[in-house]
Amino acid sequence: MYRRCGLASRVKELVKVLITSPNAAPLEADEQGVLDVGSALKQYIRDHQSLIPEGEQQQWLQAA
Repeated sequence: MYRRCGLASRVKELVKVLITSPNAAPLEADEQGVLDVGSALKQYIRDHQSLIPEGEQQQWLQAA
């Protein structure tokens, strides 16, 4: 699967806005907007190493 990257300046702005006020994020429906959002999601996941809240990690490990 091949994925093109979003525009770095736009991705940085999206990550910042999505963290502070997600409802105010300016999301575009065109192809570049989709690429920007995909890159922003990837960046967010990369920056937040633990997506599972600390109190629930043991339950996830048991389920795995």
